[in-house]
Amino acid sequence: MAFLHHRSIRAGDERRLPMSLNGRISELSAKHRNLDEKISDEQKRPSADGLVLKDLKRQKLKVKEQLRHLKVS
Repeated sequence: MAFLHHRSIRAGDERRLPMSLNGRISELSAKHRNLDEKISDEQKRPSADGLVLKDLKRQKLKVKEQLRHLKVS
């Protein structure tokens, strides 16, 4: 039985990936940063909306999982 070994991508290794995968990782990274900024902005509001924060955090976690999956495979 053959085992596939996966390795994590270290900083700088992205340039060795196929362009479409590299582009997707860049796109998701930008989306992750954008969601982080939105969360921060919402938390700074005097009457932060808990439901909005919950939704933004859920979206951010989903993006993080997608990034992790792409970087490990």
